Amino acid sequence: SQHTADYLRRLSRSGRRFDKRELLRAYAFGGEGNVQVGTGAEIADQLEQFRDATGVDGFNVAYMLRKHSLDDFVEHVVPELRNRGLLDDTE
Repeated sequence: SQHTADYLRRLSRSGRRFDKRELLRAYAFGGEGNVQVGTGAEIADQLEQFRDATGVDGFNVAYMLRKHSLDDFVEHVVPELRNRGLLDDTE
C-alpha cells in the first residue's frame, strides 16, 4: 500500500535497513501500524482521523485473530461510521 511504501521510505532515509524476514514479520498481518483495536466508536475515531490526515477514500478491512472479527466490525464499527456520515447505506 501507499502507506507502507511511505513508511519504508521514511525509515530508509533514517538509515534503517531491513532483511526479508523482518519485513515479512512486520507486514504479515496488515502491516506496521495498520491494526486497530478498541470499541466500535474508538475504531471509527481511528479510521476517521486517518482519513482526515491522509485523504484516503476507503479502507481494506481484514480479520486477524478470529473468524468473527469481520462480523464484529459490521456490528459495531459500521453503525458508528454511518452515524458520522462516513459510510452511506449503499456501501
